[in-house]
Amino acid sequence: MRFGISRIQSCRNSLFKNLPVHGNYKGHVIGLSADVQVLEGFWPHDKGIAVLHFDTMWDAQMWFNSVPDIKQQDWLDGVDMIAMPMTMQEPVERPFMQLLDMEFYDFERFSKEYSSQATSFWQDRGAKFGVVSTDNIVNFRGLWDARYIVMNLFQSCEDFEKTYNASEYAALKEVRMQTADSNVICCELEPLKVWPKSTC
Repeated sequence: MRFGISRIQSCRNSLFKNLPVHGNYKGHVIGLSADVQVLEGFWPHDKGIAVLHFDTMWDAQMWFNSVPDIKQQDWLDGVDMIAMPMTMQEPVERPFMQLLDMEFYDFERFSKEYSSQATSFWQDRGAKFGVVSTDNIVNFRGLWDARYIVMNLFQSCEDFEKTYNASEYAALKEVRMQTADSNVICCELEPLKVWPKSTC
């Protein structure tokens, strides 16, 4: 979910207020951030991000239909909300996230020369790689026209940057950039009860 960064506290308040609705539909808030770092491509400069987890797409849709705030057109200065399946059944608690919004022009090469090698590379360094990796994306609200989303989770900003900037990853990153246009961001996902800290 993308929201206006100036409304970070309102977003936290709204999500916290609606935690009982999350509970009704087997969901919870993984975290949110108004401090989004753009690594590649484009991200709206005035948008933060919140990541929510539900057991099923049906639960996510029912939550969406049950929260009155969402029906307001100007809620949090306009919200873009998409939903997609995770590759893991259980929610993963990691504080730092990398998100890739990709549009492929050679998916076969990406799958053959990047996916498995990158999975091993990142996982060997402690990352939860490909927590989300799908083009099965449902747009609930707003203008986020995502084509393929990949989400990777890390223990810290330092762990992510050390891996992302490693010389061993350079060739893999080049393959990814040759096979897809990517909007890539990273941020620390803060829990609801903690005011956002600065990230490195």
